[in-house]
Amino acid sequence: MKEKLFHGRVKGFQFYALTVALGMTVIGFVLSFLSYSTGYYALGDKNSILVVILCAFALLMGVASLWLGLRYADNNWPGMIPILFAMFLILAAVFHIGDRFEGIGVCIVTDYDAGHGGEEAIYFSIAATVLWLAAAVLVLVGNFKQMLKPKEEDAE
Repeated sequence: MKEKLFHGRVKGFQFYALTVALGMTVIGFVLSFLSYSTGYYALGDKNSILVVILCAFALLMGVASLWLGLRYADNNWPGMIPILFAMFLILAAVFHIGDRFEGIGVCIVTDYDAGHGGEEAIYFSIAATVLWLAAAVLVLVGNFKQMLKPKEEDAE
């Protein structure tokens, strides 16, 4: 008898939520790097390396949660990995927007330093942060929706 390769607990809405959240994370990562391309911020300043590391761990946890969640059905521990995915995304968003507070005040609110690429960098950063936070909410909703579902053997 041949065993199915993918028979795990990630099905339906949780699968789509994880897949969309991974896409949103990658797009946010690209937007984050685009914010450094304007020349207003430099990669390596403030918490930028920490944000890159947190995003890398978030992507790793997202891929692991999909793979392990599709592979293992009997264990509950793969259900904890999406929570780590969301946690790393939230931390990356907080540190990323925290680095931009000064720029928001100087470039957007007061127009003191406008015209030097700061506005574009801020807008890219805000878009990346919103994507990461939305992806984290999507992952958490998908994970808790799966946890609230009754098991098939309990329904019989």
